[in-house]
Amino acid sequence: MEAFKDEILHTKEYAFVSISTPLLSNLSMVENIALILQVHEKLSRNKAQKRAFDALHSLHLDRLAPLRYDVCSIQDIFYVQLIRAFVQKGAKIVIDQPFVFLNEQTDINFILEALDALLVPYQDVTIIDLEHQKSHYKEVSCHIQE
Repeated sequence: MEAFKDEILHTKEYAFVSISTPLLSNLSMVENIALILQVHEKLSRNKAQKRAFDALHSLHLDRLAPLRYDVCSIQDIFYVQLIRAFVQKGAKIVIDQPFVFLNEQTDINFILEALDALLVPYQDVTIIDLEHQKSHYKEVSCHIQE
């Protein structure tokens, strides 16, 4: 944990995926993602929405594009947050307690499959979880820091 804290002090930007990170309720899922691109990369609305849609498509979530978060499942919201984190160029992705966010999941494979589909290098992702959730990570070769 100390190494993570030290890294935070020396890294410009983190992008969080967390149950406590809200999406904007007045925007669709594609607009929630595109907004990040418009702000961070200064893309036009159309270009940002195209890239957002392409990212949704890579996870086979095209159907979410026009929806607002109140009609999406918690798993859909998780993936939209992951995409939002992914499109923040240069940001380290921090996934906060994924098995609290998605308590029906039994192992880390749903995260690894999404990262692979988005072409996110694993070293750009940190997962923060509680000690009692450690069993969710046992099937995969994970570097665990305590």
